[in-house]
Amino acid sequence: MNNTHTPTHSPHSPFSPLLITLIGLLVLLSWNLRGIAQQTATLQIAKAQLGQASLQSAQTEEKLKAMLTDLLALAATEKDPDAVAIVKRYGIKQNVPEKK
Repeated sequence: MNNTHTPTHSPHSPFSPLLITLIGLLVLLSWNLRGIAQQTATLQIAKAQLGQASLQSAQTEEKLKAMLTDLLALAATEKDPDAVAIVKRYGIKQNVPEKK
């Protein structure tokens, strides 16, 4: 019997599993960061579109207020029977602001 111990050399480093795990984590992290970047860009676009829609809504509201004010003024003079009919039919009234 030969009592000499012959070391067995593995072709892989003992750190190979750790290295493979770290590479997998880096891939996962980069994939998540890419997704976050895409979501941020999408949110910025949506925010810009919401700002535009809000501005357009405010402009439309001002035009509608002006049109209804003119309609009420026409109906108040009773010179335009169509204006009077529209105001009566739809019950259009102008709110008077409360005094503080």
